Amino acid sequence: MVISLKIKARGFGEDYLVGAVVYLLLIVSFFFLNFLLTPSAFAEETKTIPVDQLGISVGKQMSASSFIVTATPDGMYLRSSLQALDALVVSSGVLVNSISKDEKKGSFMIIPEKLNETFLPKTGALSLSENIITLDKYPVKEEISSSGDGILQDFIIAKKPVGNSSLTLSVRLFGATAEPSGPGVRITITENNRFLTYGKLSTIDAKGKLLPSKFLVSDNTHFSIQVDDNDATYPIRIDPTISDSDWSGGFGMPGANGPIFATVYSTTTDTLYIGGNFTIVGEALANHIAKWNGSVWSALGTGTDADVLALVYDPVSSSLYVGGNFITAGGVTVNHLAKWDGSAWSALGTGVNNLVSALSYDPRSSSLYAGGYFTTAGGISANYVAMWNGSAWNALGIGVNSFVNALTYDPVSFSLYAGGFLLLLEVFQRTTLPNGTALHGALLVLGWIILYIASLMTQNLPLFMPEVILPLPEAFRRTTSLCGMALLGMPSVRGLVLV
Repeated sequence: MVISLKIKARGFGEDYLVGAVVYLLLIVSFFFLNFLLTPSAFAEETKTIPVDQLGISVGKQMSASSFIVTATPDGMYLRSSLQALDALVVSSGVLVNSISKDEKKGSFMIIPEKLNETFLPKTGALSLSENIITLDKYPVKEEISSSGDGILQDFIIAKKPVGNSSLTLSVRLFGATAEPSGPGVRITITENNRFLTYGKLSTIDAKGKLLPSKFLVSDNTHFSIQVDDNDATYPIRIDPTISDSDWSGGFGMPGANGPIFATVYSTTTDTLYIGGNFTIVGEALANHIAKWNGSVWSALGTGTDADVLALVYDPVSSSLYVGGNFITAGGVTVNHLAKWDGSAWSALGTGVNNLVSALSYDPRSSSLYAGGYFTTAGGISANYVAMWNGSAWNALGIGVNSFVNALTYDPVSFSLYAGGFLLLLEVFQRTTLPNGTALHGALLVLGWIILYIASLMTQNLPLFMPEVILPLPEAFRRTTSLCGMALLGMPSVRGLVLV
């Protein structure tokens, strides 16, 4: 994002005081603009991915084929690779199969049995539309689909049940047992003892009103969904999801114990990688990076010594590239960039001199592109963006003039696109403040001081300010008046450029 403001001041004559006031007003305006923009569009903090939104985030990375429903002679088949589950929907109900590589096969059926006190038909009509399977057992219709979070089993209740009591949908399990687990139900598959969670419950009426709802386990094979349908408009949609317990919480530790900043999904291995500022995920000890194989979270060696901010996967070499503000990975000095080959960590040359916040990969040329807050890569000058060709670092022209927070490579046009935060303030002026006088130099120094104090007051401490490392006497030796300033990496006061 680029914002450019241009101000022109004319005809101050020899009035030093007016000139000084103009300088100070400009500096103060920087402070207030920085303060006002910080909580909104220019939010500095790396965007975190909430654990309950992880499936949605990863689902966007997965190919459309991951969610395609296939019609078979036995019924309608769908798969949730991220949860190592598949389902076969038949006229009587949903048969859920565990396809985890770490556990033996197992399956169970989950069938809605009663609506309040009325038993539902034992079979229904099957249909398919836009990768959603519909099983109609009027007055209850099931819509079964797949997502990153697991198997979605929506129940649509066509009309209010007879009687004055609240809506209760009773469900029965075959081949599995049920027990309470926080706000959901823990399902244990009898054949392989794998734990799943039936949760993420959401219930809305025809007008989009969110209705209070909860699970109630009556015995080890029966549970119900109870909905407060007072003043509700029918039909009502009840929306639970079947996921692995380590993914959705269950009896283990829910999610990670810190923020998640980056995710990448490997379609070739059905593996999800996450990076962030955590040390535990699920029930696994994992320093800032972990992987999910559909049923189990695990660490990548000893991980990194600080936050992971960017991930990209190369399916050709089965390698994961990791960027962040870490120095070591697996005990190896890597300087903000590292490669995981499935069993060990390695460095990419000598790395870069500051954090990496974006990565993109070109499989055609086997080139890795990195963006961030660095100015050197592999010891060569590379302003905020660079390329690793597999053996050496290369600069991309003269780079860019501010921090890069996003990168994407287009293999069709062979183009790399970069994005970040940039605020430019160009000040064009004609004053007769004597160039090179003590007053002129003092105002420049005072501007630096005020800008730095502003950064302290807003707690936007600079990670580095290479532009400010200008020898102090140079401010007094300049032969032209101050004609331009730029704040880089807003909202923080990252650097002051004198042009």
